[in-house]
Amino acid sequence: MPTPPVLPGRAASQTAYSFKAKRQLMSLPQTLVRRIRSVANDEAVFDAALMRGVSMPTGFVMLFDSDLVPITPANQFMRNRCVQAHKGERWKNTQAAYADDLAQWWTFLAVTEIAWNAVEKDEVAFYASTLEEAVSQITRVHYAGKTIARRVGTVLEFYRWAFRQGLTHWDPGFVPRRLLGAGSNHDPSRGELADAVSGFAKRTKDQTLIEPEHLVALRSALGPSPYQDCGEKPTRDRLMVECALQSGMRVEEVCSLTIHQVEHAFQKASGKDDWELVGIFLPVTKGNKSGTILMPVILVRALHSFMLGQRQEIVNAARNLGKFSKAEPTALFLNDLHANSRDIGSPIKTDTAMRAFTKAVRRAGLLVPRARFVLDPETGHPITDEKTGENVIETVLVPAYSFHQLRHTFAVTSYSVNKSVNPSAAIRKVQSRMRHSTRGTTEKYLRGLQSQEAEMADKYHAFMLGLADERR
Repeated sequence: MPTPPVLPGRAASQTAYSFKAKRQLMSLPQTLVRRIRSVANDEAVFDAALMRGVSMPTGFVMLFDSDLVPITPANQFMRNRCVQAHKGERWKNTQAAYADDLAQWWTFLAVTEIAWNAVEKDEVAFYASTLEEAVSQITRVHYAGKTIARRVGTVLEFYRWAFRQGLTHWDPGFVPRRLLGAGSNHDPSRGELADAVSGFAKRTKDQTLIEPEHLVALRSALGPSPYQDCGEKPTRDRLMVECALQSGMRVEEVCSLTIHQVEHAFQKASGKDDWELVGIFLPVTKGNKSGTILMPVILVRALHSFMLGQRQEIVNAARNLGKFSKAEPTALFLNDLHANSRDIGSPIKTDTAMRAFTKAVRRAGLLVPRARFVLDPETGHPITDEKTGENVIETVLVPAYSFHQLRHTFAVTSYSVNKSVNPSAAIRKVQSRMRHSTRGTTEKYLRGLQSQEAEMADKYHAFMLGLADERR
């Protein structure tokens, strides 16, 4: 009987799972594990039999098995790791990602009929090799190496927690989550499984930069220039992109900007030239850390103008709908007048910002062909051609860029400008602007320059000069 692929350092004879089980896992059917989001602190919003005494904060995504029995160890882990470890409401995105990862893991356990507390290294390694061959039912392509590293990393983190709680006998050992994708050299203290997970992350393709000519088309598709009089034409989506492109902000950081931060920055910008930089303190960023971004004065003034103009119009419209009887939101970017009446005036969410960006990429015609599997609608498995025995593949056009690639592009533009001034300090300057803890992370962002640095640097430098001309 064929055995599944194995990870480095693990003998094939140790694997006790069948090829049939491997085939069943290729698409990991989600009906075996249910995810339900809590909408109130009061458990009465759920049927008592369903909740079985489980109560979680509003917005917490709980896991249940196919019989609607809470998966208590996973839920307890996520509450401890996400809710108690993060400030305010910022735990929700992290916890939802953990819930997705653990839902996949518990589905794997259900299909293979493995007890969660009987798991050891071999079971996790088999799961990792399964993910290598699995096809995402959403994208219909194989999972990226970084995705596999994250999913397996969550499982390892869960079992470290379970071991400390005395819930399981297996201790995976301490592996900082940030190292799982670092691709560092082998460290015996991390263990072979952790090194294998890092290997998955290293196979992820280099980040794609947004070409300068594509940036021009994209910015045009996003709306009018916020640096000029644009009348009543909305500039929110364009401004969100400008924040990422000119300050290296992550999408969640852009969505978290407040009117108080903009007002404070506007006061500091008084009397300064357009392209001087002012600092904006971010109390919480990635990894629950604080940080300071540097933003061009020209953009600060555009944000302030938006705040007093188009944003205030949204607030007024929301008040006319009976909202904000006590206080209006402090978020800078709000759902606009085209949103559902229920959502008008509410702080914009990251998925809304990313959708707006993706739509603009499509409007700009920035699409690339992508081959993907054709899946059986009933089983979720790739369909096989009866004549050739090969998987049926179709080609579709997908957006060429994602919102996060704005941050990568900022790294390149910043590097290009700094290198023209002080070549020896260019990477260090970019590291500071990107708020990276290590130089190696910054260098990953600059990989796109390595093969044709001079040509690319000139292109991006010219693009930055074009931004300056736009204001004149």
